[in-house]
Amino acid sequence: MTRLALLLLLGLVCGCCRQAWNAFPMSTPPDRQCHMGSVHGHDLYVWECTGGQKVVIGRYSAEMSCGSPEKQTAACGAFTPLEAQYHLDTGAACPSMPSSGQWQVK
Repeated sequence: MTRLALLLLLGLVCGCCRQAWNAFPMSTPPDRQCHMGSVHGHDLYVWECTGGQKVVIGRYSAEMSCGSPEKQTAACGAFTPLEAQYHLDTGAACPSMPSSGQWQVK
């Protein structure tokens, strides 16, 4: 029983965070990459117009946890709910992504 508990604990500590670029591979790098927050927040990857639509891929992360990546689409030139949540639709800054979070084209 202790071996099972140890394995579960290791799984939680190591994290099961799926990178956004593995969940939703894109053939080109995003137009913008925003790191919203410091200790916790969303990493947002924005393609302004690809394949006839705007694509935003985001993933929530915190010090010891993360959420599943999510993909939102809108008409080119429009805003997605994730962008609105961080006020990017009203001109808020898009803080640059640290190198460890830069999108990886697959």
